[in-house]
Amino acid sequence: MAPQLWSVVLRVPMPDRAAAELMLDTETSGQVLALSSFAEPPARSIRWVIEALLEEPPSAEMQERIRRWCRDHGAEEAACVALTSEDWVVRSQALNPAVHVGRYAIHGSHLARPSARVALTIDASNAFGTGNHGSTRGCLTALDRLARNARPRRVLDLGCGTGILAMAAARTWPGTVVASDIDRVAVAIAATNARRNGLGRRIRFIAGAGFRPPALRGSAPYDLVLANILARPLIRLAPAIRRHLARGGRLVLSGLLPEHTTWVETAFRRQGLVVVERRTIAEWRTLLLRRP
Repeated sequence: MAPQLWSVVLRVPMPDRAAAELMLDTETSGQVLALSSFAEPPARSIRWVIEALLEEPPSAEMQERIRRWCRDHGAEEAACVALTSEDWVVRSQALNPAVHVGRYAIHGSHLARPSARVALTIDASNAFGTGNHGSTRGCLTALDRLARNARPRRVLDLGCGTGILAMAAARTWPGTVVASDIDRVAVAIAATNARRNGLGRRIRFIAGAGFRPPALRGSAPYDLVLANILARPLIRLAPAIRRHLARGGRLVLSGLLPEHTTWVETAFRRQGLVVVERRTIAEWRTLLLRRP
């Protein structure tokens, strides 16, 4: 079968991941169908593998610019490979093995159901979250710990992506779960994933920015808020999150790089919240906080 897709892959040291993603996204703009990244062990010398899937062959000029960037940043020279559609299916499945975190297991539909107390089926899509990212694993670890003694009745997954955290919460506790995202496509994907996992009636999905949607505010106060976003949006949302978090409620924050963590902690401490736990997986920090 003639090639239908093209793959551009480069491997970079861990600190250069964000710069490499930005460069590859910029250079392939207009042609890129998907951009993915994952950490490649061993843990002591983690590299990030960044891959762009293109619908047209990369030009010689594009390849030279990418190679020049790799040379300037000490990255492994990019490989440009022609793929058949079957090649991409096999490759995408290989990049999404089952993820096990405590009682939770996240797996693609191409894999057999793992033996875990909470198993969720999630396929890669154009919304964030297949479970293998350090920030998602950090949130699942926090949920696993909270499940030992917490009994939240109202849970909010703010910035839900594919809905992994909302579904994990719905499988863990019997109460109300609300999931929201600024991206309407992500909300539609998350709702489809919930139905696929038999949780369509357990989770209410809402599209909108922050706490602007009236339906999201109307379900407050929340006993548990999960926000796996990024540092700057979290800092902006700190006052609103505190207002909509019940007294004694817990807050799980992630999507934080180490150099941004202090800013985020400071913003939420100013709102009266207390940091209970910090955790780092790969390069991503996850915080567990409590509102006294």
